[in-house]
Amino acid sequence: MKTQAAARNLEIAAAIGLPPAWNAVGPALLLVVVACLAYANAWPNTLIFDDKPYLDYERFTDLAAIPGYFLEHAWAARGVESALYRPLLLVSITFDANLFGDWYAGYHLVNILLHALATVLVYAFLARLLALDERTVVSRTYVALLAASIFAVHPVHAEVVNSVFNRSILLAALGVLGGLWWLLRYLNSRPVFAWAGLFIAYTYALFCRETAIVLPGMAAVLVWIYADGNPVARLRKTLPVFTLLIPMMVYLHMRSSALALGASDPDLVETSISAVAGRLDAGRLMQGEMILRTAGVWVQAYGVLLWPFNPKSHYSAPPILVQWAGLFLHLGLVGLAVFLLSRGRKGLLVGLVIFYLDLLPSSRLVGAGVELPQLSERFLYVASVGFLVMVAYLLNFLRERFDRVLAAAPVVLLLLTLAPVTWARNADWADEITLFESDYRKGVTGAYLMRLLTGAYLKKSEFAKAVDVCDANRELYGQTAYRMFTLHCASALSYSGRQEDAVQLYLAAASYESGRSIAYSNLAQHYLRNGRPDEARIQFEKAVSAEPDPALRAYQTGIMLMHLHSGDPRKWREARTYFQEALRLQPGMREAQGWADRLDRILEEPADAGE
Repeated sequence: MKTQAAARNLEIAAAIGLPPAWNAVGPALLLVVVACLAYANAWPNTLIFDDKPYLDYERFTDLAAIPGYFLEHAWAARGVESALYRPLLLVSITFDANLFGDWYAGYHLVNILLHALATVLVYAFLARLLALDERTVVSRTYVALLAASIFAVHPVHAEVVNSVFNRSILLAALGVLGGLWWLLRYLNSRPVFAWAGLFIAYTYALFCRETAIVLPGMAAVLVWIYADGNPVARLRKTLPVFTLLIPMMVYLHMRSSALALGASDPDLVETSISAVAGRLDAGRLMQGEMILRTAGVWVQAYGVLLWPFNPKSHYSAPPILVQWAGLFLHLGLVGLAVFLLSRGRKGLLVGLVIFYLDLLPSSRLVGAGVELPQLSERFLYVASVGFLVMVAYLLNFLRERFDRVLAAAPVVLLLLTLAPVTWARNADWADEITLFESDYRKGVTGAYLMRLLTGAYLKKSEFAKAVDVCDANRELYGQTAYRMFTLHCASALSYSGRQEDAVQLYLAAASYESGRSIAYSNLAQHYLRNGRPDEARIQFEKAVSAEPDPALRAYQTGIMLMHLHSGDPRKWREARTYFQEALRLQPGMREAQGWADRLDRILEEPADAGE
């Protein structure tokens, strides 16, 4: 029957003048075109959001630096601590820097091409799943093409495609999807070859992004469901999944060592796997609040995939009723999936496994610390493939029982509807303020966005707009999560002439232990702008004494000397020594390097700030 279906596809291709090779490469080429068209306006020659502070192309031009990327965390060169270890992301940016220099449109273009390649892998993966299902014998490639085209155009992927820093998700997706396809392609015919390919793909994906760590779980479930033989034989075929512990352990050790090198307190460092394990808290799985919050976030994810017409970078926590409804929805879906599997229908269970496993690391259900589960659209890039597995099986049901047109018509209509939304979202990502304003207009008032929006206004000297946002959200002042928003509002009010209001907010921001030094320093500069140098000195001294980090304390001392002694070259030289000390303690501190370079030019006495 499968042979008959393949013969029919060849007959159709010949009837409309297509060569026989079309069945092999035609769908892939078509999906590349669709993906590129959907993101044709996503390669501006500019950087925003995380890309702006991260992409200093000059530091990425040295190919000899590539081995060092495996020994440092992702933000090490920026001089800040981070728990992100993504060396292959840094390698890819290094190639970009050598190809494109400061032509940042090229970096974005690479992201578009990577998304097109990921779309092709989604198609291949879906076609392989359908091919392994004995119930699926009609137009597998046709159905996989329809489902993959939704992946190509879906607006939920705009954040990943438009952000060079989020390329780690694209790169990891290639490893996850390519590895699963390879495993299923050769599982029954050449099992050793199949698992060896997955071993390589898993190693690659881990060094792209930490969320790929769940790939063995996906592989084990897929093998058990799709492998030939009885349940016991299939279970035996899953045992090679334990070989993936080798790259996992190597990755965890290298990751913990890299994070340790970036830690500011050597007494708290463990260069071992236990250092990574210490970042997990499985006890959160037993907390009702965490389970409910995660259930709500996951039902939000379904909502975004089903109704992507109000895209946002950040989503607020769902109400408690949504969390409870989500919990029952997930339990119901899993129960239905198990029931359908007992009837030989595999699609729902496979889709749920990919969806939930991929979301697990990003949703912070087992993460240590105070961060609660939340949803960002970038978390859904691979998870959406699980959703599309379910869609593919639904389309296959429509195709087998009705007509090809009936299966294709809703997809074509959906693509025509989604494409303009994706284009509009790409336009948002072309400008930082436009992006943050778009989310704000859609009702997002979370601490992260409010900090970013007001900070962007300050950078552009659009103080009136910042003040409007601050005045409209005064109830957020005084909340711990909004301390940086409070500080930004204080600066906006200061530059807008509302001096007393600004002082009150600076003092409010200084009441938080985190960021207290910055608040005092900004208050000191406020006093200087208003001709009150004695009060400025007091606040600068508070800023220095309040800073616990030695590197930042040296930096704040240099700032104090520069502002209080703007016409004294002797004090400038003293300030330069403090900036050099900050760089010695934290070599990647860009602000200190900028001040040191500026003073070198002014004083015409070049200094080796790196020593």
